[in-house]
Amino acid sequence: MAKKSSLTQMKYDKENMEKITIKLHKVKDADIINAIDKENKQGSIKKLIRNGINNEN
Repeated sequence: MAKKSSLTQMKYDKENMEKITIKLHKVKDADIINAIDKENKQGSIKKLIRNGINNEN
């Protein structure tokens, strides 16, 4: 059985988080992979997306 803190985290995640998954081709998407191939992939992806959003405005 899961610990109480795990259940609390699962409930929080269900209510507040969204998981998005993408598949990238190692050759055709190498530029994207290289741009996010860092220790903090999530932070790198968020930064790139936010920069793109800011450049559109």
